[in-house]
Amino acid sequence: MIERSLNALKEGHHEIMEFLRYNLMLRKETADLILSLKTELKSEISKSKHELMDYIDKKHNK
Repeated sequence: MIERSLNALKEGHHEIMEFLRYNLMLRKETADLILSLKTELKSEISKSKHELMDYIDKKHNK
């Protein structure tokens, strides 16, 4: 009886550790994705800013 309980605890511990590893992997992938999107967004904002400044300069110099 005690041996079965210990085995069940070990199995439960194993399942919890697997879940935590999976959770950690997902958190890392999410953080990487957020960083990538943030970098891409900054690039797009910078590009749009330069395009707007060029447009304003062209309108101003007419």
